[in-house]
This record gives sequence, C-alpha cells and structure tokens, in this order.
Amino acid sequence: MRYDGRMKQVTISRKRWCRGGKSDAALRTASGQSCCLGFVARAYGLKTPEGSGQFSDLADDQSVTCLPTSLRPTQSAPYSYYDTPLHDKLVNANDDSAIKPAKREATIKALLARAGIKVIFKD
Repeated sequence: MRYDGRMKQVTISRKRWCRGGKSDAALRTASGQSCCLGFVARAYGLKTPEGSGQFSDLADDQSVTCLPTSLRPTQSAPYSYYDTPLHDKLVNANDDSAIKPAKREATIKALLARAGIKVIFKD
C-alpha cells in the first residue's frame, strides 16, 4: 500500500506507550509497549517485530511506502537505510527523560502534524 496523502489519526495509549528513556528499540518491546513511532507504524499497517527500534529497521523486510515521505526511510545502499530528520526529532521527544509529560505529548503532536498525522493520547 502506498501513502495516499490523507491525514491519518493515530491513538497512543498511555498504558502501552514506552517513553522517557525507559527502553531501547521500542517500536515494540517484549512486553508489548511501543514508542510513539511504534503506534504510527501499526496505524499504517507495518509489522513491528519485537526489538525493532527505528523505521529503517523495518525497511529491509517490508515496504515502507505507506508512510508519509517525511517519515519514510531512504535507501542509501542495498539493505541500508537511514531515517529522516523528523523521525529523529520524534525519537528524541519520545525518549528524553528530562521532558515533562505535557510537553512531551505536545511536542509529539506538533511533530507528527508536520507529517499529516493527528495524534490522540488516551489513558
């Protein structure tokens, strides 16, 4: 499936959201938690194997053309991908333990809005 350009809504469950530097490689942890990008990946139909940490980790095994261009990893060589600057900003906002919860959520909402993604946080 290719990205169709329409705004998508992504719901992040605070109970399943891994944030504040609590875990590495958290598109999906062993306990089923995810960073903000894990929720985005699944909303776009991507599989997130346990231990995958970045969108570039997914690109070797599945097409990532369903993602907005601003989040889609770019291939630099066969089986070698790098993530976008927006992706990296989201990782930093999600994982920085010094950010207060309200600011973290606001930052993630604003960053994902740049990619045409509306975020809802729920308890």
